[in-house]
Amino acid sequence: QSRSFMKELFVCSSAFHSRGRVALAWHPNGVYLATCGANNAVNIFNREGKSVDTIQLQGPFIQMEWDKDGVYLAILSQNTSSVTLWDSNAKRASQLECSKDLTFLCWSKTGPQLAIGTAKGNLFIFNKNTLRKQTLLGKHTKKIISGSWNAANVLALGSEENKISLSNPDGTTLHTLSTEMTPFNIKFGDVKTDASRGTVPPDSTVSCDSGHKGLVLFQDVQSEDSIHFHPQYGDLVTYCWFGDGYIMAGFESGRFVVLSTHHTEIGKEVFGVNAFENRFTDMARSEVVQRVALIGDYQLKMFAINGWRELEQERVTFSVAAGKPTDIAWSCDGQILTVATNEGHVYSYLARLPLLNTAYEGRIGLLSSLREVTITDLGTPPTAITVPINSEPAFVVLGPSHLAVGMNNRVWIHRALPADVSLVEEREYMGSITKMLLNEEYAAALCEGRVLLHRIDPARPVPGAPEPAAVPPERQARMFPEKPE
Repeated sequence: QSRSFMKELFVCSSAFHSRGRVALAWHPNGVYLATCGANNAVNIFNREGKSVDTIQLQGPFIQMEWDKDGVYLAILSQNTSSVTLWDSNAKRASQLECSKDLTFLCWSKTGPQLAIGTAKGNLFIFNKNTLRKQTLLGKHTKKIISGSWNAANVLALGSEENKISLSNPDGTTLHTLSTEMTPFNIKFGDVKTDASRGTVPPDSTVSCDSGHKGLVLFQDVQSEDSIHFHPQYGDLVTYCWFGDGYIMAGFESGRFVVLSTHHTEIGKEVFGVNAFENRFTDMARSEVVQRVALIGDYQLKMFAINGWRELEQERVTFSVAAGKPTDIAWSCDGQILTVATNEGHVYSYLARLPLLNTAYEGRIGLLSSLREVTITDLGTPPTAITVPINSEPAFVVLGPSHLAVGMNNRVWIHRALPADVSLVEEREYMGSITKMLLNEEYAAALCEGRVLLHRIDPARPVPGAPEPAAVPPERQARMFPEKPE
């Protein structure tokens, strides 16, 4: 269970990016946020918005993307013959030499491959496990501009010669598709089918933005469907597949639509709204929370995918000083939603929290931010204290004078008093904690079928309490049962 709301978590100002548009890329596990602005400096932040590293590029930024495991951030810039690889374990960058005029990169969704395209249509495939690089000359005859891998590890690449190539992981061409217009923003998806048409392999339909005027869908090399949009919608800005063969799309005019791809209703709008008066700029979908966030003009709007209603209480309006939102990205767990503006500012919002709570007599503790627990005393009048914590917890436990937060086999115990919320104990147990209870003096932790009972912070009595008498060692900590059964 979780709670949804929009609470500003941290801001990365234009001091990191300079004024102008900022690119965003969340780590696949949500531990890092990568940004790059007009100053061509790639900044790596942690989940709390603290700077971890900065990589200064030698030329104008083009693109960046994390590999599926989050080990490498691949960064592409102009005026260089190499791709920058930032290692998230070593916290350092290295260069992967390729050739001049690099234009595009894309990591595999399932394998270790990184595809890198050039202005001349050549392709490089780098394997992060073997550290080997393949060179495939003449994959296309013109500039490679877009691409994507699917779940079967097939690579689709689009070029300015109006062709899409389909290749296996070693770069061998399987098929070549032709388009009437330039194939931007290539993706793989699942066309909606029915039993009469048989089964279709998942993630097997290739789609592309055809010259920003429509979508082209290839179910196989012989089957092609085109979706044309109303001219009043303006140019297509972005689109994505979701659910059972549906596509959501945003247009320059501010229009947002949801389309079906069922063969009997291909391109039919099942939902549409004029989301913004002047301009739609980007969108981000979270499968975890089943929501899509749209940005345009000076606003962020949230829609529930189930029922397509706007959640007006979660709308955000940006000031003129903050700037117009241009880019948006959601962390994989749906907890953090990040928006960049044309003034070079990056705003991250807490969009979802695990529903963690605890109670002791007349007090209730609730996780109120990623690293914060609010304890409310339900007396007359009600009072509340906020306890800052060191880590995002998996459980919270309240006692008469203490708060315990933890995950796996680690626990942090804080005082939970109006004048004292200090950390008094940090402990690692022998196994993962199933349940924990606190009283005034002791903590009891159930781990791997045994209970460890130990004193809480024996050297620091609760303020105002008498100094405790010496406690014999056998009363400091005991295990029940003493020996594993």
